[in-house]
Formats: sequence, structure tokens, C-alpha cells
Amino acid sequence: DNLNRTVAAVRHAFSKNGGNLGEPNSVAWLFDKSGQLWVDAGRYSEDTALEAALEAGAEDMTTEGDQHIITTQPTELHAVRDALVAKGIKVAQAEIALIPRTTARIEGKDAERCSATSTSTQRPWRRSAGDAPGAGHRSRHCGDRLRCGGAGRRATRSPRRVWRDPD
Repeated sequence: DNLNRTVAAVRHAFSKNGGNLGEPNSVAWLFDKSGQLWVDAGRYSEDTALEAALEAGAEDMTTEGDQHIITTQPTELHAVRDALVAKGIKVAQAEIALIPRTTARIEGKDAERCSATSTSTQRPWRRSAGDAPGAGHRSRHCGDRLRCGGAGRRATRSPRRVWRDPD
């Protein structure tokens, strides 16, 4: 409900699991903004899709699995999409994306730690999936006035349900 509280919760989850959260735009230089269009590779051959894409003004095309991914300048995305549709090629998806300049494979313990971090940040205000609604509840995350008694209060209406920090 509040950006500052959300950032604090995410920052805490990262630091608790051995990571850190950078400042806004601190890693923007690691990505290139580009337009991407996805075309069904089972329906159109690589040569047909590549020829149509280059004639439409695309920069590049790669094939991953059952999709051709056509890359354009962000300003040319709609023009290339319209040109492909005019040539009879159905575009499954089109978007402007941030493409990483470099990638790294994560294996072993680091991969397990990353997987554990992504699942632990799903619902940081719950102690575990088996808890009853309200157990470990943090009013600052949901603003549910009936259960919390309002944002910022530590105890609920019932003495059996006391706000507890799940850490």
C-alpha cells in the first residue's frame, strides 16, 4: 500500500538471504531498450520470417524453441509490427523490453539460494503457508481495518491475535 514500506520489505528479504537491493536506476546501464516481436516458428519458416522482418525495418531475428523473436528499435516497434501484419504474418506478442547486455548461468548453491529467495518474498507478512488468516499478519501491508484495527496499530481486536513479527 505504500512504496516506502514495500521497498523496505523487499530490501529486508534480500539482505536476510545474502543479497542486496540497489538504488533506483543503479543498474540501468546493464540493459538495452529494444522492441521485440514474437512470431510462431511452427507456422512461418525462419527464412520467410527473417525476410519479412528485415524488409519491415527490423534489426535482427533469433529463433528460440517454437518462437521467432524479432528485434527492433523501440521507436520502430509499431511500424515493423504493422508491416509484418500487412505481409500476412501473425504477431503473437509485441513489446518494448529491457534486454540484458550480459547474462550469467547460476548453478549449485547459488541457484538454490536464488530459488529460496524468490519463494520467501512471495508473502512476507505470513509466517508460513499453513498459518490461519491473520496469524503473523502485519497491518502495514494490507490495511485491513477489521482484522488489524487500522494501519499502524500492533494488536488486533482479539487478545488471541497479537501482531507478531515473523522474523
